Amino acid sequence: MHRATRLAFLFPWLPLGLALLPAIAAAALPAACDLHWQVTPQRGATPPQVAVALTFDAGNRSRTELQLPEGSELALLATEGTPALEAVPGRPLSRSVAHRPGERLTLRFALVPGPSAWLRLAPNSLVFAATALLPLPVDRSPERSTQQMCLGIDGLADGDALLANQGQLSSSNGDRLLRLQGPASLAREWVVAAGALQQAERRVEGQAQRVVMAAAAPMAFNAEALADAAAKQIGTVRRFWTDGEAPEQLLVLLPAPADTSPRGLALRQALLLQAPAPLTLPGAEIEALLMQTALQGWFRERFGPVAYEQRPDDPMNHWFSLGFAAFYSQRLRSATAQWSLQTHAAALSTLLQPATAAAGATPWLAMRWHGALREQGHAGLDAVLKRLMLPAAQARAAGPLSSPLATHRLQAALRPVLADAPRRDLRELVEHPGAIVPTPQTLGPCFRYDAALRQVLPATDGEPSTACTGWLNGSAAAVSATARSTTPAPKAKAAAKAKKKSKRGRH
Repeated sequence: MHRATRLAFLFPWLPLGLALLPAIAAAALPAACDLHWQVTPQRGATPPQVAVALTFDAGNRSRTELQLPEGSELALLATEGTPALEAVPGRPLSRSVAHRPGERLTLRFALVPGPSAWLRLAPNSLVFAATALLPLPVDRSPERSTQQMCLGIDGLADGDALLANQGQLSSSNGDRLLRLQGPASLAREWVVAAGALQQAERRVEGQAQRVVMAAAAPMAFNAEALADAAAKQIGTVRRFWTDGEAPEQLLVLLPAPADTSPRGLALRQALLLQAPAPLTLPGAEIEALLMQTALQGWFRERFGPVAYEQRPDDPMNHWFSLGFAAFYSQRLRSATAQWSLQTHAAALSTLLQPATAAAGATPWLAMRWHGALREQGHAGLDAVLKRLMLPAAQARAAGPLSSPLATHRLQAALRPVLADAPRRDLRELVEHPGAIVPTPQTLGPCFRYDAALRQVLPATDGEPSTACTGWLNGSAAAVSATARSTTPAPKAKAAAKAKKKSKRGRH
């Protein structure tokens, strides 16, 4: 039976998923590459798909774990010479491959892009996040190992672009090659755009912001309009944090089906947006998405890693990277008059719905702690975060096991003022995510909660009060000694005194 016919016979759902084709004789690795992915768009296939060949040396390992592209189905063609892919308990997107130590392996994959994947294969371009296309070897050893990772794309014409958010562009046998040096987990952050592209660039608080979309993207706006909107929203974020150190950033737009909601993804020095064609610019929906995605990137990198390199996707910390981004996005849009308090209140009311609250990406924890700090006479959450913010050169989303996570650093900074309240709040969020009832302390001076309607409403029908304006504008731009004054709250002082007295009594 012909290979393609047999594959379709064995796996009738294959057009929706991913197939591992047989390993062939190991391909030669380009010079100085420990890992090499070769990507080949196959636009003439039915349906169109992308082939990926992964080549690597096994070293002293006898087994390698692979992280599969997200949202994909895996099918193994059982032919002679094909290595078995074994499920990894507790990690549904991982497979384990057994091999001989010292062996060089080449594994070939084929992927049919799904509508929600962070990947778009167009007639003359290919745009993707690595986690949507590349099978990624996982290094779970506690030691941080550095590897040279290489990525090539077939079928590029002389005038076609090849852009990425990280790595260096080089040439290998006349072909362009992206090279990236670092731990294997760094490949998860790759964002690549190749082919015929629209490009625009703006300076945002002194740093370059490059905007990319397919030349033939079916959108109602072009890259220039998107670059203008991005400069406004990302500039607002950077000015709030008084930061001019952010590195050059790549912003990529992927068209989405008309019946889908826009969404964003932040990766290392890159923002990806998926937006349906009917959206326009200027437009509140894309502008809000730009700001929130920029803040997601901010909170997953600028306060220390939010996960460990051995476990790069830790949903337990989404309350910080996603939830805090939601809080600051909403506040900044109100503070800069990009929407009204009525619209802000309606957005908060939507987040009270159990299905939304369970997602963890809600602003309630940040609002609660911001209010609790201000109630104690502290400058608020902005001041605490400003003190914890790292220089751009130290920004990273994942770190070694020896590195303190951003979430741990934040809780330690809050403890002198709020004692154990943050830990209790976190436990409540994890155990009862849909049981949020906003308190006056959480809502601050701008909003009130109507229990009968189960809605958040503006505190007043008229102009916001002076206290509300201060709550929205925050104090990050004016942080001084106040940011460093972590005077314990009365309850914290009493608890510390009682604990000390108890210790004396035991001696």
